[in-house]
Amino acid sequence: MLTVDSLASELGLELAAGKKAAEGREVRWVHITELPDPTPWLSGGELLLTTGIQLRDADSQRRFVELLVSNGAAGLGFGTGFDHDSVPRELVKAAQKASFPVLEVPYETPFIAITEAAANRLVNEQYDVLSRGIAVNERLERLVLEGGGLEEIAREIAAAVGGSSLVLDVRGEPLATGGRRLAAEVTDAVRSEVSGRGAAAAPFVPSVASLRGRALAHPVSPRGGAAEAWLVVVRRSGELGDFERLCVQQAAIVVALELMRGRVARETERRLSGEVLTAALSGRLARDDVRDRLAPFGIGETAATLVFECGDP
Repeated sequence: MLTVDSLASELGLELAAGKKAAEGREVRWVHITELPDPTPWLSGGELLLTTGIQLRDADSQRRFVELLVSNGAAGLGFGTGFDHDSVPRELVKAAQKASFPVLEVPYETPFIAITEAAANRLVNEQYDVLSRGIAVNERLERLVLEGGGLEEIAREIAAAVGGSSLVLDVRGEPLATGGRRLAAEVTDAVRSEVSGRGAAAAPFVPSVASLRGRALAHPVSPRGGAAEAWLVVVRRSGELGDFERLCVQQAAIVVALELMRGRVARETERRLSGEVLTAALSGRLARDDVRDRLAPFGIGETAATLVFECGDP
C-alpha cells in the first residue's frame, strides 16, 4: 500500500505536519493544483501538490487545509522556493490540529518526480494484485477440473483471503464452508441477510457490526442474471483490500462453474438411471444384463424394491 509516509521516505522528503497520521494514510493518486479550492475535482485519497501561489494569508491557508481534510485528501505536498520560502506556519498549525500530513517539497524536487514515483508504485501494486489473483484463480479452476467439489473450493477461497468463506443458496442454507468457523450468531445473521436478498444480483456488505470492513457477499450466477447462490467471504483481521475483492469476484465465477458442473452431472445421472430403470422393467433384458446395468448405481446381486401404483397409467 502506498502511503504518504512511504512516498516521503522513498523521495527523501520531510514531513512538516501529521507525521504519525502519514504512516497509515493511503495515497490513491497524486494531483497538482494551484486552486484555492480544488475539492470539486477530488474524490478522496489524493496527495495534493501545490506551491501555494493562492495561499498568501493565514485565513486562506487554514481554509485550504480544512477543505482538504473534509474531502478525504490523503495529504499535501507544499512546494517551497517559489512564493514561500518554507511551509507557512498557519498552514502547519492547521494541519497539526487536524492530524493531516504535510510534506515539504524543496525547489530541487520537481513535482513530476513525485507523480512518477507514486504512479510507478501504484502500477506495480496493481500488477502484484492481478498476478496474485490470477494464481488463486488458476488453483480454483484446477479444483473444478479435478472434481474437488464445493468444500475444497470454499477452503481454497478462505485460505486465499486469510479468513472464512460460506457458499449459501438463495434461502441462506449452507452449501459449503471453508476456513475458520464463524460464530453461530454471525453465521445466522449472514444467512438471514442472504435469504432476504434472495436472487438479487448485486454484491453487498453484510451489516453485522463485528464484520464491518471485513466481509463481502457476492452473487453466484451460473447462467447469468439472477443469483442462484451466494459466496460470502470474511477476512480474519483487517479490511478487505483490492486483492481480496478480486479474489471474491473470480471465486464467484468458479463457484458458479462448479454448481453448473454438479447440476449437469445430476441431470445426466437422472437421465441414465431413468433409462436403466426403463430397460430393467421392460422384461427384455436378461438377468445378467440387468445386473450389469444396475452395478454402476451401487445395486448388487439383491435389492429391496418399492413399487408404487399410480392412478394415471
